Amino acid sequence: MPTDFGNLEMGPCLVTFGGTDLGLTKGGVEVEFSTEVAQVTADQFGDTVINEYIKGRSVKVKVPLAENDITKFAAVIPGTTLVTNGGNKKLVFKSGVGTSLRDLAQALVLHPKNKAANDKSRDFVVPKAMAKGDMSFAFKHDDQRVYMLEFTGYADLTTEE
Repeated sequence: MPTDFGNLEMGPCLVTFGGTDLGLTKGGVEVEFSTEVAQVTADQFGDTVINEYIKGRSVKVKVPLAENDITKFAAVIPGTTLVTNGGNKKLVFKSGVGTSLRDLAQALVLHPKNKAANDKSRDFVVPKAMAKGDMSFAFKHDDQRVYMLEFTGYADLTTEE
């Protein structure tokens, strides 16, 4: 059986959201696909599943941001406003109640770092993605601070898929 070693990939990616480079990451960007199914059963077979039908699919992308850059945070955290006063910047958080995340969604692109910028052959693209704005990070005496952000992909209504 012939093997194509070119299909074996390693390495980090560059992350952009709506054209904004989200900067350095630490710990690896993770992609998770999920498929929801409806199970078909019949009394005559008890709880044995006879078939399954796909009800929907979802994609989540976890991005561990290594840079403390509130300009980039403002681009991905809904309900925030970046306020600049001279050289000082601050991120103002609002409640965001009633905000449509789909309306804010933009393309999330994971581009392998070992590919040239114009080589899109291995890019992973979620056409409509948005983060809820949940973020976790820790202050540790022996480790670098990482800002974990999770994006959710939404159905792209401009395609049939």
